[in-house]
Amino acid sequence: PKLGLGVVGGAAGGWLTGDVVPEVAEVELRFADGSTRRLKPTERFVLAPVGWDGPRRLKEVIGFDSNGGRIARQQFRPPPPR
Repeated sequence: PKLGLGVVGGAAGGWLTGDVVPEVAEVELRFADGSTRRLKPTERFVLAPVGWDGPRRLKEVIGFDSNGGRIARQQFRPPPPR
């Protein structure tokens, strides 16, 4: 996969972390409330705080190439309740 991302941390949230392929120049985090956040990987690595609860819950990450074209998508589901 072009996006090899995961979330580590507790049930309320944690850190989005992982590697992307060299073609991914930027990623966009998309949240349940419709908001977004764009990040540029550092040496193919992504690290960002994210939440699992409420409107700021991480729903998906989109990968873009250097021309702004969408080349990858990874969806996220919240962990099951304990």
